[in-house]
Amino acid sequence: MSILGPAGGVDIYRHRRNQLMRGLDSGAAILFAGEEPPAHFGLLKFRQESHFYYLTGFNEPESAVVINPMADKPVTMFVRDVDPKRLVWDGFHYGLDGTKKYFGVDQVFSITELEKRLPDVLGGAEKIFYRMGEVPSRD
Repeated sequence: MSILGPAGGVDIYRHRRNQLMRGLDSGAAILFAGEEPPAHFGLLKFRQESHFYYLTGFNEPESAVVINPMADKPVTMFVRDVDPKRLVWDGFHYGLDGTKKYFGVDQVFSITELEKRLPDVLGGAEKIFYRMGEVPSRD
């Protein structure tokens, strides 16, 4: 058994995403990870956004998931690239390859490509479900 990947195993989260996809019908959902606390709040620890974690099991900031049952690859995640300089300060993170390998999603892109790739990832969706107002800079 691997210690990498989501707690409880990937099948739990895949099942939850499949349940959501049945409810989305011809729509797509976009969920963002929790915000990393500013560096000057050194005592605060990162806490993942509950809905994002429930569907992905992914516990890193600077991430998003798009669930689009109308797409050929219905589950797409956007995550941080592995930066060796950042690993010294932040510790391990999955990056693109690790996320694809351990979290049971169809495709993974860098979070820096979100704006560019979002129209293609949302292709075929008649509606988009997104929680407005949580992080105004994303709206």
